[in-house]
Amino acid sequence: MTGNIINVANATQLRGVLRIVKGGETIRLAPGDYGSVFITQVNPASTVTIVSADPNNDASLRSLSVTRSSNLVISDIDIKRPLLPGESIGSAAVMINTARDVTLVGLNLTGSLDNNASNDGLGVVITGSERVSLLDSTFQQFRTATVVSLNRDIIVAGNTIREVREGVNVSGLHEGLFERNVVTDMQANYAAGDHPDAFQVHTSRGGGSSDLVFRDNVIIEGKSMAVGGILIGNERMAEGVRHDDIVIENNFYQGTYRHAITVTGATDVLIDNNTVLDSARSGVQAGINLHTVNRATVTDNLAPIFTTTLSTNIQTSNNIDVWDARTRVGVAANTLFSAEIAGGNADPWGNLDPLAGGQAATRGIGYRSDLPVGDLGSDAQGLALASDYARMFAQDLMHVYLL
Repeated sequence: MTGNIINVANATQLRGVLRIVKGGETIRLAPGDYGSVFITQVNPASTVTIVSADPNNDASLRSLSVTRSSNLVISDIDIKRPLLPGESIGSAAVMINTARDVTLVGLNLTGSLDNNASNDGLGVVITGSERVSLLDSTFQQFRTATVVSLNRDIIVAGNTIREVREGVNVSGLHEGLFERNVVTDMQANYAAGDHPDAFQVHTSRGGGSSDLVFRDNVIIEGKSMAVGGILIGNERMAEGVRHDDIVIENNFYQGTYRHAITVTGATDVLIDNNTVLDSARSGVQAGINLHTVNRATVTDNLAPIFTTTLSTNIQTSNNIDVWDARTRVGVAANTLFSAEIAGGNADPWGNLDPLAGGQAATRGIGYRSDLPVGDLGSDAQGLALASDYARMFAQDLMHVYLL
């Protein structure tokens, strides 16, 4: 132990150190397998950071559980979570429960890696918690990458999610930011009736959600079949349950699913500067859809389909109807985007901006690649941005984007 740096070499030492931390310590994990780590009732006075000692040889966990704990940063660790025979598909690689002020940054989470996400469990599950950030991490082969249920102040940013059955599922969340994530190559079980979404908000638990911002995300079907983009659903409208204050701005979607961006049963919605395009695969035209929404502004978007059903007080301006192969109406995609994008083969990490000089570019319509997506940079940059994101909770910056 040197200063506030504590070096540990195995799971036994880690458990011992977690019992004595006071705040300000950095716990450095030597390379190796630490098995399943349980952090329970660890509440230091200030932040404690748990990080791999060697950034080129990360410590490895089978699972991580943080319960009734606070003031923790967990960084640059591999979590390998294939299910064992007989294990529940509800088992998670990371479980954050009844915690606050927890940051997960730079994690590499993997399931079975057998090219079948349906036989895997869950990635990160956050329940009953406050001020939790999930940043700069990668997910590969989980039934659901992230589950966010009954929380307040959650940030999911700069992550890459691929080869999963479902992306990010949200319910009962108040104040959430989802930005700069990439979701692609999903592995849904279509034969079993799956209808996967990159981001889904529903009301099966905890009623409606409020103060949610989805921005700067890239969702591309890639190797998968039809995939939804950002779906704000509402299974409890008949009970009077509604979502409130939803912002969906500067996102890019390419696929063959009507629900590229869909909001149902919500009040006060902003949908601004999003790009929605069909993929090269034939299927249903992608759309921006409002259903039973009250008070919404839909501006500066482009999509083949725009729908509003049973909605009131909807303001629309400066949107572009992209060519719809079904109705044979709209502006040709190849006049708006590069040949690769117009042909339905966008690269999640490529330049997704409209063509310079084209109608979308000159009118300021659609997604702009202003910041890197799916990656916040080096481990050091990720940690620095984690601090910036944490400050957002105190300043309540979520509301800057709301109507």
